[in-house]
Amino acid sequence: MNNNYLNKYISAKTKKVLENNIYKYKKYIQSVIIFVIFYIIAKKVYNSIIAKINEKQDKVKISYDFFASFIFYFILLIGLFLSLLNADVDTNSILVILGSSGLAIALALQNSISQIINGLMILYFNYYELNDTIQVGDYLGKVVGFSLLNTTIETHENNINIIIPNNEIVSKVVYNFTKTPQILNSISVSISSNNNIDFIKLIDNIKAILRTKCKYIIDKNNINVNITDIAESGTKLVIKFKVNSMDFIESQYDVRLLVRNLLSQSHIKLLDNGYIQ
Repeated sequence: MNNNYLNKYISAKTKKVLENNIYKYKKYIQSVIIFVIFYIIAKKVYNSIIAKINEKQDKVKISYDFFASFIFYFILLIGLFLSLLNADVDTNSILVILGSSGLAIALALQNSISQIINGLMILYFNYYELNDTIQVGDYLGKVVGFSLLNTTIETHENNINIIIPNNEIVSKVVYNFTKTPQILNSISVSISSNNNIDFIKLIDNIKAILRTKCKYIIDKNNINVNITDIAESGTKLVIKFKVNSMDFIESQYDVRLLVRNLLSQSHIKLLDNGYIQ
């Protein structure tokens, strides 16, 4: 009697243990399946982003792989968390550790995160592309590199690479001369009052040399040279001319050089240490 009761008790207990184990194994298998599904989703999203990057690679050189990797691991982290939750693992301690770690990392990388967000804004709103001629504040040049943290432009006159943080670009007015096919370019010349000058003749000579020597000017008959300021120290001339946007920097350099040579040959002195803006 006792033996029969004991056997039934052991059988019931064994059955219960077995059922519990089967339940746990089912949970574990479900958790693995959930993680695998999220891995597949993360991989597809990653490949989709990389494909989009490759399509734009001839337009913008970007360190977009970082962004794609971030999305991949973010989706994977969600899958891992749901898998652990399904497996009845206590996730409270994990959340506390992740929360405190995330806060510490966010505070340490606050400036970098801000620049990355601004980099994404530049990409989304298509501020510029590789080889576009842009002006940001006092910086003027061609875009030769772009990352989610900064933009690199190359000046024409001295071929210096200038790295500008994306925070600074988003906070300022950006002039993209490439997106407009033709633009009205201009330079200013400040001439010393020590010169005895026939300005009518000088203006005609400037127009004539630009018509014949400057290959970048589109409308040769519509070159404007005007006196905009007369002071005791000197007189300011502004020269305006239409060019293709892609030739914006080259045309300024060429016009400055031609005007400087003309004034030098005419023995006319400049203000501002001879600088032509």
